[in-house]
Amino acid sequence: MDKIDKLLEYVRRTNPEMTKERLIYELEECQYTAKSLIFTAESVNLQKEKDLKS
Repeated sequence: MDKIDKLLEYVRRTNPEMTKERLIYELEECQYTAKSLIFTAESVNLQKEKDLKS
């Protein structure tokens, strides 16, 4: 699974209608949104890894 698919998985938790094409379009339109989304996804992933180690 590539990174865009992983981001799409996170986005679909709150926006099930999001498509891969629409996500790419939205990320291209707003750099702040793209950075925020990536930061959030990385934070969730780090928390999952921390929980697994506990």
